[in-house]
Amino acid sequence: MTDSEAAVFERFPGYRDVIVTLARRDARFRDRCGELRDTDKRLAELLGRPGRLMRLECEMLSRRQGALIEEIAVRLTQENAA
Repeated sequence: MTDSEAAVFERFPGYRDVIVTLARRDARFRDRCGELRDTDKRLAELLGRPGRLMRLECEMLSRRQGALIEEIAVRLTQENAA
């Protein structure tokens, strides 16, 4: 399992096989997993730092993170139902 897949697996542990399968054959899913991993890392770097710009970037990243999680959840549900 790659780092990208692990970032998704932490949130959706019951979908391990589906995550691995999708990551192998679906480039868009793989890209979203990588983007989520990168967003998680950046948020971890920024959290707790002072400054208005840092807070704004955290807010933007948090929104993007939520959208990515939602998109991934929909894709996992679709694949699991198929």
